[in-house]
Amino acid sequence: MKTSVEIDKKLYQNVKEVLGTETLKETIKKSFEEVLHHKALENSARLLGKIDLDLTVDSIRKQRRKRMF
Repeated sequence: MKTSVEIDKKLYQNVKEVLGTETLKETIKKSFEEVLHHKALENSARLLGKIDLDLTVDSIRKQRRKRMF
């Protein structure tokens, strides 16, 4: 997709440096990927402790034995 947009030069330079990118296109692509990754981590963190796995030492040992044989 092609588009025109004004980008703050100092902000762009800072982001480019942090991401270790060389081009504007690469910086924008990497920025979008980082935002999506960050959101996925937030969602995962939100779920921590909310999913009842019902794990006990015995249940884990049983699962290990099933995989071994």
